[in-house]
Amino acid sequence: LGFDPWLHTGDGAARYRRAAAKAGAELSAEAANPIDAVWRNQPPPPLWPIAIPGVALAGKSSSKKREEIATELRKAGEDAAVLTHPDSIAWLANIRGGDVPYTPFVLGFAILGRDASLDIYTDQRKLLPSVKAALEPGIRVHPRGNFEGALATLGKSKKRVRAGRAGTSEAILAALKDAGA
Repeated sequence: LGFDPWLHTGDGAARYRRAAAKAGAELSAEAANPIDAVWRNQPPPPLWPIAIPGVALAGKSSSKKREEIATELRKAGEDAAVLTHPDSIAWLANIRGGDVPYTPFVLGFAILGRDASLDIYTDQRKLLPSVKAALEPGIRVHPRGNFEGALATLGKSKKRVRAGRAGTSEAILAALKDAGA
């Protein structure tokens, strides 16, 4: 049985693998989602502009939040943490968007380094020049297409990376493992 590893967490894929094995089947992560190949008139990804609401609404600066978490990474001997949940990225970077209806989220991924730097991977068209200039120091926004390369770089550098199996997609976990992270 083929599945899209971007749509299932590591724990979820493991449960499906066990169920498939009990039924005498094998679960296979597919490189491309077959539904996308036949989905006619698929809507484009959302392009709501990124906004910065300010520290008054966020309660704490992004740099303070990032330093607190980076301190925990260093204590654990880890080099980076992969963030996959839009609410976590919005909270940590103090950014907001409208990519998900009725929520202030920007769709994308992020990597927090042990030095408290935050690399966000999302569609660059969401980042207006005024917002780019207003991002706190240590936050960099990259094209979404660069995310997989960043995961590979973490592996090539033999980095210890925090990425929970319960909330991180099977594709990300496999990319980190395959790269040697």
